[in-house]
Amino acid sequence: MNIDFHCHYLPSDFPDLVREIAHPYAPEVSDGPRGSKLIKIQGQVFPPHTVELYDMDEKLLVMDRTDIEIQVLSVPPYAFFYWAEAELAMQMARVLNDALSRVVQEEGARFVALATVPLQDPAAAVEELQRAVSHLGMKGVAIGSSVYGRPLSSPELRPFFQKVHDLGVPVFLHPMNTPLTDLMPDFYLSNMIGYPTETALAAAHLMFGGVLETFPNLNICLAHGGGTLPYLLGRIRHGARVRPECRGTISNAPMELAKRFYYDSLTHSVRALHFLVEMLGCDRMLLGSDFPFDMRDRDPIVAVNSLVGPSLEDIQGILGNNAAALLKL
Repeated sequence: MNIDFHCHYLPSDFPDLVREIAHPYAPEVSDGPRGSKLIKIQGQVFPPHTVELYDMDEKLLVMDRTDIEIQVLSVPPYAFFYWAEAELAMQMARVLNDALSRVVQEEGARFVALATVPLQDPAAAVEELQRAVSHLGMKGVAIGSSVYGRPLSSPELRPFFQKVHDLGVPVFLHPMNTPLTDLMPDFYLSNMIGYPTETALAAAHLMFGGVLETFPNLNICLAHGGGTLPYLLGRIRHGARVRPECRGTISNAPMELAKRFYYDSLTHSVRALHFLVEMLGCDRMLLGSDFPFDMRDRDPIVAVNSLVGPSLEDIQGILGNNAAALLKL
């Protein structure tokens, strides 16, 4: 079973939802190329709202062509709305989760969904996660790499991670635009370099901030192969030994904590993927494509099948068995 853990969905009426729900922020919606819609709000320009985001027949065609049996759907990070007033973000999360649940029910066994929650209000996030899992049947939750300037290790977010831990569902951690990526306006560096850096920073906060040790059964998947984290683990390990800021904050070695994360396969390099597998183990790897955006891997199975060294059982784990176990499919 081949399961693509990193796929995105938004309902066809998302531009109208933004206009309606986020009207206090005066969103601008205009026509884009090839029938897409362009959304601008609070100075942020969203990627074009294209048919591939919401047309399930189009998704199924791509899945059949690339031998993907199941897509795990989450909203893209610009739909998290962490920057917005909490009540507005809660309303948007509920509408998007309802839409995700609806398409999964309508399309049968080829799709599962991860919820979105308003993390700027941890109590509301706990409430919506409970509803999404218990009443909508969603299999996990997708979150950003920070919450509008607050790291994921912030004490006020502990109730959210406690709820995730208690429900036993996985977290998909996806990077998003932050003040760091705002320093990279040219050449799409905010995505190519900023996103992987944001992921590593978020993971380090979860490690050194005690979240992983407080909630030992927490399962978090890092997008884009963990970003730069795998390639910084040697430096992080050394810093944890010699820097006073790190001493006493965690009882486990950073490498052991890094092995508690899951990682998707989206590295755009077989050599990088091989390093990731060698460093952290096949049992923590999940197939990921980032469909339908232009930075996606258009045939992610090819990279996994190109790995030299892992057994057939390991390869099958990366392609889908690990995800099936994580999602309890």
